Amino acid sequence: VDNFRLAGDNSVESVFAIQFTTDGGQSLNGNRGGTLNFPNPGPFGSCCGFYQPTIDLSNAYKTDGTGLPLLDTFNDSDIANDYGVESADPFVPEAGPLDPRIDYTVGRRGIDYNGYGTHIGKDWIRASFADISGPYLPKKNVYYAGEGGNIGTGGWGQQHSGINYHIIRYADILLMAAEAAVEANDLATALDYVNQVRNRAKNSSYVQNESGTGDAANYQIEPYASFPDQAFARKAVRFERRLELAMEGHRYFDLTRWGVAESVINEYTQNEARAIPNFGTKVGTFMSNMNILPIPINAIDLSGGALNQNPGY
Repeated sequence: VDNFRLAGDNSVESVFAIQFTTDGGQSLNGNRGGTLNFPNPGPFGSCCGFYQPTIDLSNAYKTDGTGLPLLDTFNDSDIANDYGVESADPFVPEAGPLDPRIDYTVGRRGIDYNGYGTHIGKDWIRASFADISGPYLPKKNVYYAGEGGNIGTGGWGQQHSGINYHIIRYADILLMAAEAAVEANDLATALDYVNQVRNRAKNSSYVQNESGTGDAANYQIEPYASFPDQAFARKAVRFERRLELAMEGHRYFDLTRWGVAESVINEYTQNEARAIPNFGTKVGTFMSNMNILPIPINAIDLSGGALNQNPGY
């Protein structure tokens, strides 16, 4: 719960983190890489709305009624969202079972937004109808209300967070170890590591409703009883990395490392375009050469023939 709050900086969870601070409200050593990634306008008039959870990601947090994820069918339907709904119009959030981590990751209308009050929907989101932004706001990179020591503002109003950036945290270590165990066909060890992550989420505090009298949604999460075979275990471990580490900068590198980026990203693009009509006209096709970057021409020239350009560039 505290991994992305001031209380969690340099905690036992933190394995390798970039240290950020704020100085006189200017964040002279703040997270410059995230300056454009706060909501626009959000609850406090921040900038610039360029970093948002997808509908595809939010659907991944659905559970099956027994507390387990829908590994193959999570996108068969969308959780209730307010895309196309004005903030002044009625909206009822998703009533079905959800992994509680969704509301520490995805800012959803009708749910508390990092202590700033209930997310009001469209009026907090940049170009939510006319563009490709969708209905959700990020949460992990946005400081909580009342944590003034984290907050900095740049010269033209952009936000600089003083919260450390986790390059590696303990849950990541567990899931890397689980992934290695799967490839060694040690399914019992992989199951143990994944369930350590899931049980921590199960036993954590959940986001509360507006009155503070109960959970904000129908949260259900349970550990796996078993991994019946290696293929299932591999799928479960990879899905768990998505759920636990969402919006932390790992997803693209996981997909390319697994050799599935082309198929997964193109399927995501098609699904998001189904939900957001204008999306498909602005996002191209992910090609196989995009798994690696091109080598700069000057580096090739300076190599004296030792370097050749990567395929596809």
